Amino acid sequence: MMALLGPRRNFIYFIGSFTSVIVFYYFFSTVGKITENIGIKRARFYKDIALKVQTHINKLTVRGGGPELQDVRGDMIQEDVPNPINETTANLSSRPSYVTSKKEFLILQWVAYQNITIGGLKTANWKVKNCKITSNRTQLNSSDAIVISTLNLRSITDLPNHRSPWQRWVMMHDDHPYHIRVTKRWKLEQLDGIFNWTMTYKMDSDVPIPYGWKEKRTSSVQVDNFAERHKNDKKKSIVAAMISSCNPSSHNDRMGYVKRLMKHIPVDVYGACGNFTCPGRYVRTCKEIQKYKFYLAFENNNCNGYITEKLWSNAFQNEVVPVVMGPPKKDYLDQVPPNSVIHVDDFKSPAHLAEYLKILDGNSTEYNEYFKWKKDYKTFVRAQFLTYKHWETLCDKLNSAREGEVKTHKKISQWFNPENNCISKKWP
Repeated sequence: MMALLGPRRNFIYFIGSFTSVIVFYYFFSTVGKITENIGIKRARFYKDIALKVQTHINKLTVRGGGPELQDVRGDMIQEDVPNPINETTANLSSRPSYVTSKKEFLILQWVAYQNITIGGLKTANWKVKNCKITSNRTQLNSSDAIVISTLNLRSITDLPNHRSPWQRWVMMHDDHPYHIRVTKRWKLEQLDGIFNWTMTYKMDSDVPIPYGWKEKRTSSVQVDNFAERHKNDKKKSIVAAMISSCNPSSHNDRMGYVKRLMKHIPVDVYGACGNFTCPGRYVRTCKEIQKYKFYLAFENNNCNGYITEKLWSNAFQNEVVPVVMGPPKKDYLDQVPPNSVIHVDDFKSPAHLAEYLKILDGNSTEYNEYFKWKKDYKTFVRAQFLTYKHWETLCDKLNSAREGEVKTHKKISQWFNPENNCISKKWP
């Protein structure tokens, strides 16, 4: 009898376990759908708020409005702005008098982006010109700008649940457009009609935050002979690269290009994709790179305007000639010092590039031409964190904004769409 109970008990146990798995799967899939629906409803909620504000202003304008709306010029005013985002602008002169009379602005970092010490000051509580930066969410209602890092935004439900009509909501994102599509459960389309300003690496943003920038010197300086500096270096290779993402199916196939290049010229690869190690990236640069003549500043995606610390820090700060892969050559011409980089697009193949690098290696005069820019220009890098300069740009934007007018970007999903900003490429 006991022998018969054994199999029956095991069968009952199996049925119970199987049922538990089904219930467990159903529960969490349902929760996921509910969360996604909440995110969609939250996005619609913000768009409804913007629409109601504009409709309300329209009604007040038609019937003359109160004393506070005597200067209203219309409920839909198109601003002549340089970026191609489809946007609308509403005059919000109904902003309370205690706000319009303010001589200081409050900027709220809604999603924790940076809370570090730079120059002895905590960035989460900086005072930049007449703007104060805070990460205290209890100050939401009194803030003039709400900076929301979409890089750190886990869900649409994480957005603020209240919006004052005079506030500027700022979409801050300093990575390439593919990052949202690959790492987030929410979709970029859910941000359409929510943000007033953009704050990205793209130079056509309302508030550009490039990884680095050039500045003209007030007076020319003497430039070193960099070809002579490398004469005593004992490195077998004259080319270095620092690459940690080795995915062969990446959009620009940069590792594929490096491997083809190595067939014609030695390349020392640092990081997870190579055999060399070196501390660096963001905190401090890899000093080993200074011993090479060329550095492969290859971005992980070829997106318009996306020029990162790979150039500004790893190459320029180490004073080696950068060989660049990333956005089109025009973007480099616009952003970097003149004749300071070698772009892979200028060569038919990695073999042709290798031949050119060998020519420069044997000709000191030609090699030094790539450093002449240092006579009249200097470069800066922000690396991982926003500097005082970038918050200053946002503060200037708040000061120069026309009182009572708040525009809304209706098609951020098109402006920041990878298909509209990035290209995929394979190499011969």
